[in-house]
Amino acid sequence: MRKLLFLLILSLTLLPILQVNAQGNSTKSDEVVVFSKQPIEDTEELFERAKNGITDYSNDKKMLNFEITKTSGNTDLDFKVKEKYVTTQKIKQVNKGELTITSYATTGIAEVQSYSKSSDKTDSSLSVKYYNTMYWDSYTKSGTTQYFLKITKVYGKWEILDNKVQISNKDILAVQEGLGYTSGKYVYYNQIIANDVSSSYTTAYTPSSWEAVARTGSVGQISSRVSSDIKRGTETWSGYCSLTETPGYQ
Repeated sequence: MRKLLFLLILSLTLLPILQVNAQGNSTKSDEVVVFSKQPIEDTEELFERAKNGITDYSNDKKMLNFEITKTSGNTDLDFKVKEKYVTTQKIKQVNKGELTITSYATTGIAEVQSYSKSSDKTDSSLSVKYYNTMYWDSYTKSGTTQYFLKITKVYGKWEILDNKVQISNKDILAVQEGLGYTSGKYVYYNQIIANDVSSSYTTAYTPSSWEAVARTGSVGQISSRVSSDIKRGTETWSGYCSLTETPGYQ
């Protein structure tokens, strides 16, 4: 009963915003394009942009995470992150009545290198570089500070820089979780899409039916993850590069 009451109060709070979201998907006749540019897709150019701290979104450093864990093998060889970089491009802004839709492309990059745990000696060269680009939209309504978010696609790429290393079990994942508004109803969404990858890179498009999400209490996020296993000799590691943003208030 308390949970139902909480959702009812939250729904009334979000009603003006989420109604605009539902109506905003119906027609483009009243859209005014304020800003638009082609996103940079070349990974080397993105790397230089991120390395130099160039971004159009000040919160993106908090979005990036990388983890790597050894899953098999008992030698003192291990892998760690040398550097992590992130950059965000603002690629479009559309005004639609009281609604503003801003489109971004956030790219997280992680450089991985091997080292010896016993001597703490690090290999000076890199082994693998992960790229994770999440294309996403932020929705705000005039007169409010609350916003909600939607992923449109995720791009993943792996660069092998050490001929002793192999990459396997590559996949990319997109997640949207939170409260959405559709067909006149408030619905809690936990939307997930995962793609296994055979090539060195891939793009996963999220379904057009996915609804933008707002925060419900402590729950609400959009997230992308680019992951793989790293093998060197007979030993294996599992690593992933993720980007996560939380809808909330400006």
